[in-house]
Amino acid sequence: MSVAEIRARIHAERAIGGALCSGCGDPLIDRLSLCVKCGDAIVARLLELPGVVADLAVARARLDRLHIASGGGKSAESPMPVRATSRGREMVGEKTLVRLENTVTDLAHDIAKAVRTDLPFDDPTLVRLVHGHRDTGANDPAALSLTGATRLEQAAVWLACHQDALRDHAQAGILLAELSNGLTRLRSSIDRRADGRYMGPCPAVLDDGSECGHELRVDRGSRSLVCRRCQTHHDVASIEARVRERAEDQLWPLADLLRILTQIGSPVSRSTLYRWAREGVIEPRGWRHGTGISEERIAAGDVQVYRLGDVISTAARGSTKTADPMRGAGRTYVLS
Repeated sequence: MSVAEIRARIHAERAIGGALCSGCGDPLIDRLSLCVKCGDAIVARLLELPGVVADLAVARARLDRLHIASGGGKSAESPMPVRATSRGREMVGEKTLVRLENTVTDLAHDIAKAVRTDLPFDDPTLVRLVHGHRDTGANDPAALSLTGATRLEQAAVWLACHQDALRDHAQAGILLAELSNGLTRLRSSIDRRADGRYMGPCPAVLDDGSECGHELRVDRGSRSLVCRRCQTHHDVASIEARVRERAEDQLWPLADLLRILTQIGSPVSRSTLYRWAREGVIEPRGWRHGTGISEERIAAGDVQVYRLGDVISTAARGSTKTADPMRGAGRTYVLS
């Protein structure tokens, strides 16, 4: 059901004095905005958000999704992919995220006001709950301190803990529809198709001097592939090596690095990676703030980022490097 249909139903209910669920249209037995079934559904959707947001963050920076431009890979200062639109350049999935954040946080503020409390953004307990609905090592204290939780995720989890108040809110049905639609759109931005492994855009140069750019996919185990647009034959190992070389200067949070290292065939255990970070074996290169990278921490939710190449080289030499106790003196790299 669309948001427009839900709005029309709400107006019709008010006109005839009926008591129907604003989510599914079934009769209500307690005269709240949502029935019990839709109340359970909205909680489930809210608790799906942290995992989907985390998956999108990884999809934006995944090695096998990097677009290799003719002038080289993206710089460390802007590691996440953007796409061209009629109104300029925008992050993949950003429009949907912004809309969801506005809807979810606005409703959370309304309900917090109704129950006479404040939204506990950045409260350690709420952050732990967010991580509990991600797949990023929520039980690792180092992961909790180095991986931020967005306001959208925190507001969603907080709302899910207030189901009765949420069911009673007049806009609950609209939130349920927008959550369902938004999650569908976000998942479509996270490439999970089973039609072969994504190898990035075709780097072949066409007759007019431009790069083909058509997406390359290869069956698991295949050593070669053919671009469906320009018919250029590619060696899979060469494509992987090119992407890997250009990606080593990219910066990612530790939680993302765990997945990326596995994807490129250089897995490092979570305990080892976080130990290297704690002991200074690998050094942070900045902070992820919003959709960019900053040299200093700007907000409480900012996440430290590390250079992929540093982790790969450390793993290759068996982590023989020892931490210098004076390294980073005068700068703080651990979130409080």
